[in-house]
Amino acid sequence: MTDDMMNLRSLVEKSADADLLREMTGFAAEKLMALEAASMTRRRKLSPTASRDELERELEALRSDVKRLQLEHDLLTKANELVKKDLGIDLRLLGNREKTLLLDALRDTYPLAELLIRLEFACSSYFTTADDSMQQLHSYIRWYNQHRVKLSLGGFSPAEYRRNLATAA
Repeated sequence: MTDDMMNLRSLVEKSADADLLREMTGFAAEKLMALEAASMTRRRKLSPTASRDELERELEALRSDVKRLQLEHDLLTKANELVKKDLGIDLRLLGNREKTLLLDALRDTYPLAELLIRLEFACSSYFTTADDSMQQLHSYIRWYNQHRVKLSLGGFSPAEYRRNLATAA
């Protein structure tokens, strides 16, 4: 081991210095995130004579970025409120239960598919609670018994076929 590694290890082992090390790590992480954010927001410079199409494409890209960043902000804020996680938490490290809480909280604000993609959460994992499963099962049974078209019933759904039989009789 190098001397620097030995010094770092002894520094970590001292409990009084652990707070200092934590602050230093946090400061370094903050600086790295600021650099990453700056590189993400840098756009190519448009000339003063840029065409309308170029400007509209740039505007659409900026709107998309704003929407993505707003979703990110809302997810982190809700994670802080509901799950009591820090604002800088990596959302991929959340458990299924915590992700489900976030999805339920933001479901009215954002499309479910967008939330599932951003949280890297499988749809099959989201619909695993007993209530959701029963609701889906009842919905499927209702569709199967009333709405599906069956060729043996003359191209009618079972409900339409019964209505036609009652009308004919």
